[in-house]
Amino acid sequence: VEAAATANLAALREELGRGRPPHLVGHSYGGLVVFEMARQLEALGQPVASLTLVDTAPPGNPAREHDLRDHEIQERFADALQGALGVTLDVDFGALRSLSRSAFLASLHTAMVRAGKLPRASSVMTMAGPLAAFAAACRSAYHPSTPYLGTIKLAIAAELHTGVPTVQSDIDGAVAALRAFAPELGVVIMPGDHFTMLRAAQVHEL
Repeated sequence: VEAAATANLAALREELGRGRPPHLVGHSYGGLVVFEMARQLEALGQPVASLTLVDTAPPGNPAREHDLRDHEIQERFADALQGALGVTLDVDFGALRSLSRSAFLASLHTAMVRAGKLPRASSVMTMAGPLAAFAAACRSAYHPSTPYLGTIKLAIAAELHTGVPTVQSDIDGAVAALRAFAPELGVVIMPGDHFTMLRAAQVHEL
């Protein structure tokens, strides 16, 4: 998380040098990255115009598993792709445990081509980079050394899955955990689930 935040700020150095405070927004794991970006900017005395986390688990979340096996990452990745793309991929989830990384990528490529989400001429390794980034995100551990004292808005999806509401106790727990690192926290519940909240029908409200 820290390395990604530092790299992003380096890429924005020219824009930040113009004196315009940035608006930072991140979804899911990206929310942790923009939180760290804001924390680093605050430490440098540079203002942040706004910081918005979209359905992001709090830093130091004990529920985040850092020792996931490859097949568990592959299962989560395929499931996340289905949610993000809004399609059902023709993947045998029961067989994923026995597939090597290369065999998984080949199977995933075939399924995405059938679903019309990748061209037939694309390489079977097309999703290797996204899979590696997803694995790094799932396995990362982030514990900010200091809180962020600026204002934060946390947008939480109203649904765990389509038609299944998010449990209020889970919302309360996530908010309390994040407030330990961000005392000036505002919360808003947004329509949709972790993925559909970013689609056209909901993203305008977001």
